[in-house]
Order: sequence, then structure tokens, then C-alpha cells
Amino acid sequence: MISKHSTVAPSGRSRSLLTACLVAAVLGSSLSADRIYLVSGDPLEEITIINETMSEVTYKDSERGKEKTVSAADVLAIDYESLPALVEEAENALAENNYDVAFETFDAYLLGHLEGRAERRKLWAPAYVANRLIELYTLVGDRKEAIAAADLLIEKFPESRYLPGAYMAKATALAENGDGDGAKKALDKLSDLIVKQDLPKRWGLECRLFKILVDAGLVGDKRRTELRGVETDAGGDYPTVRNRATVAIGESFLAEASQGDGDSTALGKAREHFEDVITDPSADEETLAGAYTGLGDCQYQLAATSNKPEDIRAALMTFMRVVVLYRDEVRYSPKAMFYAGRCFDKMGGEEDSVRAQKLYKRVIRSHPESPWAEQAADFK
Repeated sequence: MISKHSTVAPSGRSRSLLTACLVAAVLGSSLSADRIYLVSGDPLEEITIINETMSEVTYKDSERGKEKTVSAADVLAIDYESLPALVEEAENALAENNYDVAFETFDAYLLGHLEGRAERRKLWAPAYVANRLIELYTLVGDRKEAIAAADLLIEKFPESRYLPGAYMAKATALAENGDGDGAKKALDKLSDLIVKQDLPKRWGLECRLFKILVDAGLVGDKRRTELRGVETDAGGDYPTVRNRATVAIGESFLAEASQGDGDSTALGKAREHFEDVITDPSADEETLAGAYTGLGDCQYQLAATSNKPEDIRAALMTFMRVVVLYRDEVRYSPKAMFYAGRCFDKMGGEEDSVRAQKLYKRVIRSHPESPWAEQAADFK
């Protein structure tokens, strides 16, 4: 999380947003009003959020007191000055890593809303909580509950700005559970919704990208051709979508290099794509986590052939960057954690071995459902 009062659109978090929130935390200041961060990187400040729907976010200008709207597709994240009491309690529990209390408190708030005790002052809050539950179940690796939370949001909050993200989160969890057909059906429903509601281009691009990502049968050049189409169409207007497509292209080249069935330059091409994202100032945390994990994998494979200590140290530092800075990006952090442990093992020192064991145990404890936990268990 960036901030306990931040909610992020499905496309992820920008570095400018992270920087702003860190500055606020360091200075010890609190926001005097709500704040909207746009996909363009620009903020709307000194405002009060009135309501949020799939099409727009309504807010009041604190200076002039006039209500205005901004397209929901242009919203990257929102900082709220305050949350309902129960929601604040849940977020505070999360800040202390007390997930059981957080889940129980979020559930209690949402149940109250669904039983008719509607939120009157903060109309956006119930959908916010429904989305937080999807995020948190995804974070702890409980795919079954993540799917159930996505279904609840889809059913109970069909006008929410989080709706497209709920379909994509559900599709991802289904695909990770091996249900490719279910993932495709979820994304087909999103496609129909996009057409029916005439939603902005961003959602079409997001859906198109996710359909490629969950299609296990689409590999090699065919996969990259589809991804490049998304990359090109996203362009400068939708950098988060573009960068995720770029990471996926890099991962495709990396898969070929790992299997030994690609051309001799596959590893170099993978690295180029990951470095393109790393050096892009518009890259968000999700894509940075993916790019650094991919780069670490490239460095790890290089070290396997060079046998140079400096190469394995380079891979270690890259993987540890993900472990430390992007630990909530659960698609990548378990892999980075496991391979950081492997790097320590390969360095060969007694202290290195102790550090490797700590990382293996952490993968098993924090991400028990991931394939990396199973691999980590083999090295304990």
C-alpha cells in the first residue's frame, strides 16, 4: 500500500504518487482534503470526493465549492482525507500486519452496508472496501476468496469504478488456479460490458492485455505480436498498459531463453525490454516489480554460464530490490524472494547460507500457495 487512505485504480501506482505520499509521511503532515491522481501524473488537489461510478468521479472544489467530474478511466488513484471509523480501524490493523482483524473489520463494515445500513456521508466507501478485500485476498494468495470477493463487487456494485478491475482480478485468479476457460469467460463478460457501456479506450486495452496474459496457449512470436499491438495502441496515452505489455514481451523472450529453444539473442532481447520499463519515469510499481524480477532472472542466467561472483551479486541486488520495495506485488515478489535465496546459496559463505534459509522460510510463510514456496521447501 502507498497510504492507508489511498485507493488505486486497476492499472497500478505511479512513482509520482509514491513520492508524494512518502514526502507527506516524512514531513508528518496530513492531507487537508481529498486528492485525485490522474493517469497523466497530474493531481487534483484541495477537493472533496462526493461519489464514484464506473464512468466518472464527482468531487467538490474546496476553493469554489462547485461540483465537478473527471472520467473514472483517467483516475490512477485517490487519497482520502478520512475514512469511515470501521474502515479506518481495518486499515490501521493492516499497517500493523494484523490481517485477521483487518478482514473481520472490513467484512463487518461491508455487511452493515449490504444489510441496509448505507454509508450516507461517504458514498464511495462501500465499493472501496469491496475492492480492498479483492486486493488483500490476492496479496495473501487466497485465490478462492479473491474470486468470491470479485464476484461480490461485480454483483453488488455494478456501477463502481472498480468493476473492470474486479473482472480482471477474477480472471487472473482463475487462470492461476488452472481454470483458463473460466478466466476467458470473465474477460468476455468484461468485453461485453465495455461495448455495452461504451467505456473509454483504456478499459478495452486493459481487457485485451489480460486476455493475452491468461492465454497459456499463446506463446512465442504469436504472443509477442499480440502484445506489441497493445503496446502500440496504448502509446503515450496509457503508459501503465503499455509498460505491462512491454514486461510481458520481455517475459516471453525470457521463457524462450530459459527453455533453450529461442535464438541466441533471446536473453538480450528480454533484458532490453525490462530495462526500457525500468528507465521509464511513468512506470508504476507493478511493472517495475515485473521489470526488475525479469532483469534479475536475466542476470541469474548469465551468472550460471559466466561463473563470475560479480554476476551473481548483480542478480542478488536486483532480486532484493523487488523483495524490499515491491513486496506487495505478489505476482513477482515470491519469485524474487526465492531467487534471492538461491543467489545467497551460490555465493557460498556461511552467513550467506543463513540469509538464504531466512528467505526460503519467508516465501513459505508469506506465500504458501505460490509455486515458489514449493521450490523453497526443497532447499530447506
